[in-house]
Amino acid sequence: MRTLTVLGLACLMSGCGSSTIHFLSTSGSPNGALTTDGFSTNYSGFVTSTDSVNVGNQGGNGEVVGFSQYRPAHVQAVSWSGGTVDVNLGDQIRVPISFWVLSTPFNTNSQRADAFWFRASDVSATARPTG
Repeated sequence: MRTLTVLGLACLMSGCGSSTIHFLSTSGSPNGALTTDGFSTNYSGFVTSTDSVNVGNQGGNGEVVGFSQYRPAHVQAVSWSGGTVDVNLGDQIRVPISFWVLSTPFNTNSQRADAFWFRASDVSATARPTG
C-alpha cells in the first residue's frame, strides 16, 4: 500500500497523465514510436495508421523514437506532462542508384538489371511498421 501511495504522489508531482504523440511530416504509411518515461528504462512500442497515437500515462523525463516508411528514425528527449508531444520525422530518404550494363548481350543484361531493380523496389515498398 505504501508503494502505491509513493508512486501516486510521484505521478502527481511529476505531471504524469495520458499523453499523445503527434507525428509531423509522415509518409502516409503507418507510423511507430518507442517511448520511455521517468519510471521505466524499458521501451514501450506503439503503431498507428494515423498521425497521432495515445501512449497512455507517462511521467517525468523520457525519450521518444519515432519512425515511418521512407523517413529516418527520429530520437527526441521528452518531459512528459500529460499532453501532446510533436515528433518531426525527417524528409523522405532518397538513395540514387545507377546500373551500368557494360557486358554483352546488352538486351539480356539490361532486362536482368531491370528485374533486379523492380524486385529491390518491391522489397523497399513493403518494408514498413505494421500493427
